[in-house]
Amino acid sequence: YLEDFVKRGELVGITPGKWDAVVAKEQLRIQGGNPFEEPGTVVNTEEGQRLPAQREGLRIEGEGMIAQGEGLIQEGEALVAQAEGFRVQAEGLIIHGEGLIAHGQLIIGTVVGVNEQPDLSEE
Repeated sequence: YLEDFVKRGELVGITPGKWDAVVAKEQLRIQGGNPFEEPGTVVNTEEGQRLPAQREGLRIEGEGMIAQGEGLIQEGEALVAQAEGFRVQAEGLIIHGEGLIAHGQLIIGTVVGVNEQPDLSEE
C-alpha cells in the first residue's frame, strides 16, 4: 500500500462501486454501502477519529489524513488513482470506481456517485 499525507477534507477514498462521498472542510462523511461503519458515519479528522481500513478502504488519523489504498498516488495538487483499470485526476477529491475517469476541479461539498460508469467506447 502507498500512503499519502493530505490536508483535512482534501481526500476521500471510496471502495469501488460502493460509496458516495461528501467532502467538507473539516470532516468526511461516508454514505451508502460502507462495510466498515454504519452508513452516514462522520469522520472528524480534527478530533483524530478513525475510519478502519480493510481491503481497499480508507484510514484516517491525526491532524492530516493518511489514506491507504491500492494505487493511491499524489502528484502535486492533483490526485491520481491507478488501479483496477481506473484513473482519477481531480483537485481535492479522489474517487475510486472501476473504469471511472474524472478530470477537472471538484468543489468541496460535491457529492459524487461512484456506481455510475462512463461510456468509454470509442467511435
